Amino acid sequence: MMLDAETEACLLEMREREAVARRGRGNNRFNPRMLELARESRRMTQSQLADAAGLAQGTVSKLEGGVLVPQED
Repeated sequence: MMLDAETEACLLEMREREAVARRGRGNNRFNPRMLELARESRRMTQSQLADAAGLAQGTVSKLEGGVLVPQED
């Protein structure tokens, strides 16, 4: 699937944030609804976004549901 530059940048940021989240640091600015809206505006499923970002679909679901909060450096 071809992605535009904005989507690629979003996915890169998401990957970086998840990597930091695994290290256990907080991020109070993450808005799960914005992630969901960004995905939906691109007419992508959670599975498609997960594949494009190199994540599991469950991770995207947890991010969108606010269960998993990405962490920043």
